[in-house]
Amino acid sequence: MNVHKHAPERNKLAIALICFAGLSASLSAQSYPPAWSASANGYAAGDLVEYNQNVYRSLVAQAKGAIKSLVTPGIWELSELRFSATPMKVGTLSGDTFKTFAQAWSFIHNARIDPGATFTMILDTTPPVFSQPLNLDHPYGSQIFIQGASQKVALDFNGCDGIVLDNGHTLGGLSNILVQGTDGSSNPNLTAGTHGMLVSSNAVLNTQGVIVNDFDIGTESQGSGTLIMGAPSNPDWINSFGTYGVFATDHSLTDIRVPLANGSSVGLDGVSSAQVGYYCTQNAELKAPGCSSAYCYAQFKAETGGFINATGATADGDFSNLTFYATFGGTIDATSSTAGRPSIAYYALYMGKVIANNAKVTSLSQQYDFYAYGGSTITTFTVTVPTGATYQADGTSGANKLGSLGSVILH
Repeated sequence: MNVHKHAPERNKLAIALICFAGLSASLSAQSYPPAWSASANGYAAGDLVEYNQNVYRSLVAQAKGAIKSLVTPGIWELSELRFSATPMKVGTLSGDTFKTFAQAWSFIHNARIDPGATFTMILDTTPPVFSQPLNLDHPYGSQIFIQGASQKVALDFNGCDGIVLDNGHTLGGLSNILVQGTDGSSNPNLTAGTHGMLVSSNAVLNTQGVIVNDFDIGTESQGSGTLIMGAPSNPDWINSFGTYGVFATDHSLTDIRVPLANGSSVGLDGVSSAQVGYYCTQNAELKAPGCSSAYCYAQFKAETGGFINATGATADGDFSNLTFYATFGGTIDATSSTAGRPSIAYYALYMGKVIANNAKVTSLSQQYDFYAYGGSTITTFTVTVPTGATYQADGTSGANKLGSLGSVILH
């Protein structure tokens, strides 16, 4: 009797295993999502199909015989990119996949991009003018690259910000694009507060070969955002801005990998120079080695805990303006830099610090060549200056003298 006590349980287990085996065989024979077919019996909105190992989603119901190409705008969108696709061309030229940038971005906006895969969009022709900022947030943006067929391809913005990235998103690359704001020649009053590129809230944007024209602020990184600019043989360019050319604030980072030329002959009133070429504040960092600036009230300015690496940089004061200026606890490393035609060449104010070792002043400053005030420090070891160069710390003339407010110029 004891030998057969568990026989019913064993029989139940055997039946269950047989059923599971049959179910497994049935599941393995299915294909999901099914392969896309031009002769299929229609698709419902939301249906997924597989084509060339990637997955697409139908956006609208499609009756039998009305099947559209998988890249038809408004009919299908990319759901999952499993392998890097052939670059998608956008524009009005023969062979372009989409007519407008908006169509192309909508096509990939909800897509998952698998590890190791990348998506590249090439703009063949200039899209229509944008009347609102172009936000490039995408959950897989680090694997997305947007390129212009040449730097003549412009993203035009009418009185608004240009490229925007925020909320912790990343864009793998933006290259060979002209980001064009209000045209200074036809409307010299640049739209106040607009940015050519704005990176915020821990977002990361990589650019190379990007030209930014005619915005109030050329580029800005804020809120711990990171802007990485330039690549070997493909530098960026900032020009014709109103307030700031390159602006880093609020614990952010702007990292200019290849020297960038920065200048503005158009201010907010269409006549006056812009305020600052490279500006860093609120504990942000701005890396600008070898960069140059001209036609601004201050070419390089760091304040409120901001730090600028301006080693090897060149600043043109245009006979009346500041070249390297650190104030309210800001720091500029201007080692091996060059100051030309300044009002004050190297200026540290209110606990500011300027490192001007191996620096060069090409012409006597209108006021002072080296001026420290309010507990500030300037180091000027092995500098090259014209005869008669002036040093002043808290009103005390000469180097290596402690000023009345604690400033010093070390020489």
